[in-house]
Amino acid sequence: MPLGGRWPLTAVYKPVDPIARWFLRLQLISGGVLLIQTVFSFLCVKIYYEYALGQEFDNHTYYIVDKTYQNLGYIMWPIWGVSIALMMWWMFRGYGNLHAMRVPGLQFAAKWVVIGWLIPLVNFVVPYRIMSELYRGSDPKLAADPAPPLNTIKVPWTIKLWWACVLLDMLLGELSRYYERQLASSWGANWEYVTSTLVIVAGNIVALGELFLLIGITQQITARLAAGYQLREEKSRLSETAALQTEPVQPLSP
Repeated sequence: MPLGGRWPLTAVYKPVDPIARWFLRLQLISGGVLLIQTVFSFLCVKIYYEYALGQEFDNHTYYIVDKTYQNLGYIMWPIWGVSIALMMWWMFRGYGNLHAMRVPGLQFAAKWVVIGWLIPLVNFVVPYRIMSELYRGSDPKLAADPAPPLNTIKVPWTIKLWWACVLLDMLLGELSRYYERQLASSWGANWEYVTSTLVIVAGNIVALGELFLLIGITQQITARLAAGYQLREEKSRLSETAALQTEPVQPLSP
């Protein structure tokens, strides 16, 4: 059963290309910063590993690595914040375009693009379903007459893998916060520091995969939306032309 009703019949198609272009730029910057952070995380693992083996702790190197990692984080957070806002805007407008193009079989209103990310447990399922419907609904074949049923269009492996990365990133984030709480009040030559930093490294690698998969997905769906809209516009123009050609000519009054 559809959630949240439908957009009004006056809804119009709004291009998502400008949003996708800005999102691409920010994602590439994010990817570069995150890659550098991952390298410094590996250096932290090395320092903790040597310390756990009984070697002297390298305070000087650790200070430089840790400080650099933190400074990169200060750069990363605002970029991530704007990127998330752009992603939601892109999804909201893109899903709204599916309603504007009267794509049949949609299960959500566009507002669920935002709501679906914010509600606990619901955010494990709804964003993936919306992204899947965005891909299916953007298929230019739906502009044909008759159009294939929406649920017969296959969701590509990239979207499934992207969502697996999102869920794994959430899990690793929780695990990392658990280690932070455990290690906040203790310091010693043990393997927990190595493990906790490896969790951070794993989280960064998964986030990189999630980031670059999302770049490909957004670019692909953006192109499909534009192609589908153009086909519908051409179909509408042809219908109008045919209607004008078949309209009977009214005789001139005497």
